[in-house]
Amino acid sequence: MIRRLTNDNNFNVVLCSLKLAGILAKGLRKYFTQSAKLLFPNIILKFRDKKTQMIEETINTLNCFSYCVGIEDVAEDVKVGLKDKSAGMKNYVIKWIIYCLERGGTERTAEFFKSSALYGIVEGLLNDPTPEVRDSAVRLVCKSRTMYG
Repeated sequence: MIRRLTNDNNFNVVLCSLKLAGILAKGLRKYFTQSAKLLFPNIILKFRDKKTQMIEETINTLNCFSYCVGIEDVAEDVKVGLKDKSAGMKNYVIKWIIYCLERGGTERTAEFFKSSALYGIVEGLLNDPTPEVRDSAVRLVCKSRTMYG
């Protein structure tokens, strides 16, 4: 149901569905993992929206999702977000990865990040034409190297 509501045309309905997904993820945690994996691709697409309120609510929702899913669980969707042509999408996905690493990135998460194609994609974003994306990519590379060597 939430997946259908996140794709609705009404702005307020989408905002409420994002809030609902975030609250469920924060409250249910590991019991919401499967649903969070299914919702993640739809929610990450909201970073393409230009409205500040939508971006903020998407960030809050994904931050709540970090209670029940890790980067390794949604790696394919994160790769799609990093390869997107929208600079905002790339920037916010990188910021979410940084949040996940800072919040409680385990050694397993760090090893996965370094060994997967995500690290290569992020290093490729160091040459992105958009300054915000380059800065975020530099922060992510520095964060991952300083935290985990």
